[in-house]
Amino acid sequence: MFDESKDILWLAIAISVIGVSGFLSYLLLHTAHLVRESKRTVEDVNGKLKRVDPALDAITKALEEASVAVTSLRENVIEPIASIGGVIKSFSSIKGALGRFGKMTSGDNSQ
Repeated sequence: MFDESKDILWLAIAISVIGVSGFLSYLLLHTAHLVRESKRTVEDVNGKLKRVDPALDAITKALEEASVAVTSLRENVIEPIASIGGVIKSFSSIKGALGRFGKMTSGDNSQ
């Protein structure tokens, strides 16, 4: 069938080229499937993000409003109560000083 070894060499080269071409075609086909699947995945993720974004915006807005409310509570309730506590401490210290002064003056008269 093959008279010369060159014919066998050319046949081997042809089979190799066909094999490499087949492998490259297979690789290209799977790359195309991978790209298509990646595109679907990205579209799916984008769709889900579009649904999640409004919820995150609402949560952010609620947290900002809560922060404003807590700041207002601190400024309008807690700080005045703390200052009233300071006034009460001042009255207590004045009362204590007057009590000591009264004891000192009553102690001087008994001698």
